[in-house]
Amino acid sequence: MKNKLSIELVEVNEIALVNFINRVYSFKEVELSVVIYIGNDFSRILFIRDGKIERLIPIINEGYTSENILTRLYGKIMLERDESSHLEFTRIILAGESILIEGKEFFEEKFPNAEVFYAGYEGLDISALDESDIEHLSSFAIPVSTAWKMLEPKNDVFTRENFLPKEVKNRQKSLKIAWYELVILIALCITFIYFLGQYILMERKIGRAEHITTLLDKQISSANEILVKMDNIQNQISQYEQRFALYNSLIKNGVVTSRFLEDLSQNVMNTRALWLNSLNIEEGNFSMGGESLFKNRISGFVSSYEDYTLNSVNGLSIRNRDVYEFNLKGRILSFSEEEMKK
Repeated sequence: MKNKLSIELVEVNEIALVNFINRVYSFKEVELSVVIYIGNDFSRILFIRDGKIERLIPIINEGYTSENILTRLYGKIMLERDESSHLEFTRIILAGESILIEGKEFFEEKFPNAEVFYAGYEGLDISALDESDIEHLSSFAIPVSTAWKMLEPKNDVFTRENFLPKEVKNRQKSLKIAWYELVILIALCITFIYFLGQYILMERKIGRAEHITTLLDKQISSANEILVKMDNIQNQISQYEQRFALYNSLIKNGVVTSRFLEDLSQNVMNTRALWLNSLNIEEGNFSMGGESLFKNRISGFVSSYEDYTLNSVNGLSIRNRDVYEFNLKGRILSFSEEEMKK
């Protein structure tokens, strides 16, 4: 852009989704709705009641191109509902790229008693759009919500938080020079002229010092032998560094796997009432299966991993006692990825 860009609003995705729902719909206070947003590289699940977020599931770092993303979102909702007995909802609102992967049909089959629909646009003039474009408007729920918030500054349904840093706001203000600032600018010019004169005088002193420097150069030449020896030592250090780097590359995967097994053992001990009966590690990926006496222990166990997929959770009856069988797969994080997560 040739012109200077001025930023007026910085908003997070969750607030934009809540603002959008409140702007378009008016639901009863007692009704609980589920908002599912599927983006390009992340997905979000929000439980909304009376225009506010009642429960927020941690962000899922997978988009609509990920395999089995709809199944994983369904598993997240079921786990959340099982852990909270009062978490019963009447509708599911889909936004983002869910229309590209037939999200409505999927959740209608999974929740036959709930009303499932794509986010609508009541109150928005869409007469200039083609019918094919209107069908995909739910993909733009977040940018439309942010634009709506700017166009209707007095509408009370919008949450007015603005995450634009104060420093950015100050930088975007127009430059205005007051009379006292002009005085300071003139003083700076006078100071510059003074120091320029001092610089010329210093140049003459430097010329005299250069004559002395030539005498010192002769003494410096005698120290060249020491510099040559230091270069040889530096070359040896470089060779050792290369060998250490090779050594680290050879043992890296072993250390990462050992660290993963240690964390896995500690996680099983902390969870309790849960045991593993299968574990497979191959090329930085893992898969495991096991049983638990309590279903909620499974969600606590899998939450310790950042990049995972919970394939199944099945209930079994063994000796008149309920046992829950689960299957999990995921990727082992390297040390650098763990540090970035922290």
